[in-house]
Amino acid sequence: NIAISSNGKSKNQNIFLGISSDDSRTYCGDGICDGSENEDSCPEDCDFTYIIQIDNVWVEEDYIGLSYLHTDLGLGEEHCYKVYAKLNEEIVVVSPLVCATTDVNSLPVIVSIEDQLEDDGGVVILSIEPIYLDADPQGYFYEIYRQYNEGPWISVDLFGAYGLDLYTVVTTTVADLTTDDNGDTLYNEHNFKVRFLDFESNIVSGYSINNNPPEAPTGLVLDIYGDILIELDWDSNTELDLGLYNVYSRVEDSDWIFIEDTDDSNLLIEIPDQMTEFVVTASDTTGNESGFSSIVSTGELNFDILEIPTEFTLYPAYPNPFNPITNIQYGLPEPSNIKIEIYDIMGRSVMELVNTYKPAGTHDIIWNANNYNSGIYLIQCSSGSRVLTQKVLLVK
Repeated sequence: NIAISSNGKSKNQNIFLGISSDDSRTYCGDGICDGSENEDSCPEDCDFTYIIQIDNVWVEEDYIGLSYLHTDLGLGEEHCYKVYAKLNEEIVVVSPLVCATTDVNSLPVIVSIEDQLEDDGGVVILSIEPIYLDADPQGYFYEIYRQYNEGPWISVDLFGAYGLDLYTVVTTTVADLTTDDNGDTLYNEHNFKVRFLDFESNIVSGYSINNNPPEAPTGLVLDIYGDILIELDWDSNTELDLGLYNVYSRVEDSDWIFIEDTDDSNLLIEIPDQMTEFVVTASDTTGNESGFSSIVSTGELNFDILEIPTEFTLYPAYPNPFNPITNIQYGLPEPSNIKIEIYDIMGRSVMELVNTYKPAGTHDIIWNANNYNSGIYLIQCSSGSRVLTQKVLLVK
């Protein structure tokens, strides 16, 4: 006897064959494996193997199980089956021929939604089983609808109905998986459904991911800046989804340590007290981080050019004119108290930048005038009885 069942609607259709024999009571040695006997208690009656025939083709010739699963079938496929029972290599029983047909879908079915790997985001992949009406190419289309953030359903794609067992379609999303300011994951899930004529599929939810990191920054160079700082400069990346640059340092062959991130393509750092190497990476708005740039080292710099100034000096501010940041540099021939104030054109003090004791050498201070109006300002630098002044122009 053969009992047949189909597994219902799924991506891969299956047909299950159950094999059984009559349960009439007999005795061991009569050539019939009855319900009270098995291969251990009566091997001469029960040592059966089976031939599985599908559509007049033998697919198994020494099958020992009592069930068989015909897998990876399409929708609406019909197959016919026959089983031959062998005992001692002789066919002793032949089942009747039975046929079965896999199920078909009364509606289109979206069986999966997946992110497309190794891309810059913005798309997902839908796997769609056809409706039963899609048996042969007839000039009809499937239409994909998308919903985002509880908004309206919008038609985003069409694809032709060609009578396939499975359609794989790439369709667009509005936003990718990302993180918020607290570092929590925002999945930005989208809903999708498919329409064929007046028939609509199930609704599935999924999200896209930007999997590709930016290119590693190039052109990294290191130079002395203002006697007490070093400046890292590199070429700007061109990716549209670029987020930040990350700067790492290490001493000799120790592990790399993250020191700072920036959205600019340069960074000022205090001169370290031992030889230090630096690298830079780039991160996109999703958090993908590039590989390291080339390595630069303070060992390549000539610090012999750093000398103690011979007199109290206020160097020209740079840049000037500026908007809204300028660098103020001054030199002290000996340790002393230093005070730097900013005055407007009317002679009113608007900010005190420095009022402290400084060692001999050249020093820098940044003035961020973001909260001040355009115009001429005076930088007054005093050390003891000595006072130096220069004009700067803020242009917004």
